Amino acid sequence: MLSTTAESTDDDPLASVLGVIDLKGGKAVHAVRGNRDSYRPVCCAATNDGDPIALAQMYLDSGVGGLYVADLDAITAGAPHDKLLNRLADLGAPIWIDAGVVELQLPASDRIVRVVGTESIASLEELVPLRERWSARRHGIVLSIDLREGVVLGGSPALASQTAVEIASEAIDSGFDRLIALDLAAVGAASGTLTLPICQAIAEKHPHVELTSGGGIRTLADIQILKEGGCRYVLVGTALHGGRKKLSFGSGTC
Repeated sequence: MLSTTAESTDDDPLASVLGVIDLKGGKAVHAVRGNRDSYRPVCCAATNDGDPIALAQMYLDSGVGGLYVADLDAITAGAPHDKLLNRLADLGAPIWIDAGVVELQLPASDRIVRVVGTESIASLEELVPLRERWSARRHGIVLSIDLREGVVLGGSPALASQTAVEIASEAIDSGFDRLIALDLAAVGAASGTLTLPICQAIAEKHPHVELTSGGGIRTLADIQILKEGGCRYVLVGTALHGGRKKLSFGSGTC
């Protein structure tokens, strides 16, 4: 199973995969191209009504190394799904949680990683106190460089004016060694990843950084492409909704 730290993964390609769950209104919703107002509950082999626990269990049964949960209500309105996040954490797998900068009622555990996206902050300096607080609870912290069609989504014009590689370099210089590059335009679109050139550029400049990406994943081949491009872990949602077999051969949507 996936480690929350930069350790080697198993030979199984899904051991380096984080199964993605987007939470909205208490449901796991199907994210498509970052158009959050149009997200609807996931309907797939595990659940026909967006049950996030059932979806998470299906991911884990498929052999993924852990879970990646984006709490959209926390990110957009500061209203986290605390009870649901704890239930997901209780499944026992490593869990990465993007809830913006909101404080969560989570147990102290090194299986929990807090993710903060650039869309939730005005500058990287905001991450310093967050890192101190969350580290005290043994939670890891990862910066997600959020993009739309290659353009950074930032919580301020200054942050949004930078390139992904510039933000990565600044974050690494300030002590971060774990980054995500995620282009919302590819999420749920089964179009292939848009972040490969960015991941390659970051990995070439900073070969020791632990890099994660995803969005648009269709098959195991797409996962391998990102790993060859410098990614340690890969985020996969829609392509896993049909289970492991469909991810292997394509047509992963419900």
